[in-house]
Amino acid sequence: MIRSPGGKQVLWRTKHGTLTASMIPFLLLQLSVLLIFTTHFSWTGAAVCIAAYIVRMFAITAFFHRYFSHRTYKMGRAMQFIAALIGTTATQKGPLWWAAHHRIHHKESDSENDPHSSHEGFWHTHWLWFLYEENNTVDYEGIPDLTRYAELRWLDRLWPVPPVLLGVGFFLLGGWHLTVWGYFASTFLLSNGTYTINSLMHYFGKQQYFTGDESRNHWLLAIITLGEGWHNNHHRYQAAARNGFFWYEYDITYYLLRLMSWCGLVSDLTPVPQKILEEGRINLLLRRQASKEGRSFKPAPMQRDQIPVLLIPQRIQALRGELLMLSQQVTERGRHLREEWQGFNERIAERGQQLHLEIQTLGGQVAEQGRYLRDEVGRLGDQVADRGGHFKAEVQALSEHMAEQARHLRQEVQNLSTSGKDLKAEVQALSEHMTETASHLRREVQALSEQLGEMGGKLKREIEELGGLLPESAY
Repeated sequence: MIRSPGGKQVLWRTKHGTLTASMIPFLLLQLSVLLIFTTHFSWTGAAVCIAAYIVRMFAITAFFHRYFSHRTYKMGRAMQFIAALIGTTATQKGPLWWAAHHRIHHKESDSENDPHSSHEGFWHTHWLWFLYEENNTVDYEGIPDLTRYAELRWLDRLWPVPPVLLGVGFFLLGGWHLTVWGYFASTFLLSNGTYTINSLMHYFGKQQYFTGDESRNHWLLAIITLGEGWHNNHHRYQAAARNGFFWYEYDITYYLLRLMSWCGLVSDLTPVPQKILEEGRINLLLRRQASKEGRSFKPAPMQRDQIPVLLIPQRIQALRGELLMLSQQVTERGRHLREEWQGFNERIAERGQQLHLEIQTLGGQVAEQGRYLRDEVGRLGDQVADRGGHFKAEVQALSEHMAEQARHLRQEVQNLSTSGKDLKAEVQALSEHMTETASHLRREVQALSEQLGEMGGKLKREIEELGGLLPESAY
């Protein structure tokens, strides 16, 4: 019996490595998808299968690939361990093994030292490369930034434990049915979906950048792998947290990483440099030109000083489009402004007419009220003057009557004085007293008459002043 240096039974030896009995668990795991025939289909099982696929695919692409392999963003130590633990449930070995081999792949891409060079055929890049006994070891010198964490080294040694615990968890939640759909079927789809990046992505798709290898971009595999399908982009600039460099290159993993950064779970996502984006735009333009001319296009190395020159036609065309769009916007805005101005003028004219009618109506009301007030003031003045004249005549008649009574009384007193000499002196005194009283009463009546005259004149002046305060339209 032939055994490997590690003491394991050799099943097959090739120029690339040795296949031993350690590959049997992996083959059984791939065959476990057939267990779906031991249970029934249910929408719950299908939903659990898809959810387990998405969560663990994200853990592989976001954590094992973009974080542990390329360090394209940062996270705390506790979050780092949680990320490694979730990624290990994908049953693709531990985070240190995964990162170490992936860094070698980028360093030696599609060369003879690449662990899964595409030049060695589909099955070598898809499955066989990690089944070789020689690839079970980990190059710790290539990942010093990871080996300094004891918990990662511990998890890397015990990597089969998390997948087993996941399968047991599914069994406790939903029995054999949920275990088959949630773990076995999901893991089969997950592993082969991940392996397509090493195999199919070096055979099918387009190259947007010159990378010196066979890496390519493919939109369908970008859906299956949550953004890893933009593989050629990634080989051009590995330090970016996103593989879909342009807005139309959807990258679900990057979108979720952005969401995690907003929540504070990760930070410092490395962006794509502008010069890399410009290079991609140039190659896209050159590809379109080649397609119009019926030629095939393959990206070539590009110097930094070539980018501005090559982008001039594209930028001029973009500028023309922007100017045309701006002109259309200005024209449209001008039309809207003219319509608004016309409507504004119409509203002003309409309001002016309403205000003119209101002023005319108000002027008529003021004039009517002025005329009425003037008539009232005139009637009041006439009544005051007439009343003053009557009062003056009455006072004058009373004065004359009292004077007449005084004369009659004096005459009677004189007549009586002849009848009694004894009463002469008394009558004389009474006569003098009556004369004085009549004179005093005459003075008081005259003063009262003058006061009434002054009051009448003052009232007349006030009425005239009040009439002067009225507006001209009131007259």
